[in-house]
Amino acid sequence: QVDIRCLQSIYAHCSAGSGGVLTRTGLQRAMQLAGVQEPLDYTEQLRIKRVQEEVLRQTRPQEGHDPFAQPNPMNDKNGTWELREFVMMIASIDALQHQDIVASNLELAAELEIPAPEVAALRDLFIEGDADGSGSVSLDEMQKMLARVKVSASVKDIMSVLEIPSSTHCMTFKDFVSCAHKLGSILLPRKVSINLDEVDWFALRG
Repeated sequence: QVDIRCLQSIYAHCSAGSGGVLTRTGLQRAMQLAGVQEPLDYTEQLRIKRVQEEVLRQTRPQEGHDPFAQPNPMNDKNGTWELREFVMMIASIDALQHQDIVASNLELAAELEIPAPEVAALRDLFIEGDADGSGSVSLDEMQKMLARVKVSASVKDIMSVLEIPSSTHCMTFKDFVSCAHKLGSILLPRKVSINLDEVDWFALRG
């Protein structure tokens, strides 16, 4: 869920030098500050473009028929983005990214045959440990993350479990989940089955 106040602050900062609206350059900076990474491929570029088009369709429905409408920021270098458009854009991108994460968690859970909630919990931990957002961590960083879920393992143990030849190898999220699971990580409470016929009720009263 997006933080509206945070987005308002980002917008104000990035639009300060352009009359309170975001130029193309200002939008790029604002999106980075809002946590939207630069698209790595055409598919990601196209998805963000479609989000922006939908935002404009909702906020400026009559733009094409109004001779006094402000320039479209997607095809006019003089066009600018307003606050509500920026907030809608970030919220939409955030929702799409969340859908991607959920789908990825389910896919990985099925592949490794482990509970999806455990994958989700490990992803939260991995994101915290992946400080630079590169999508990978060092063996030392992985060791620290494993310790947080009560899994004591040396770098050598991790290398052995994942069959890694070099200690300089970087670990992906899938590596982390696989390693944590194989080393016996227990993130979620297990259900305890109790046979009521075997309970000593008199002992419990005392």
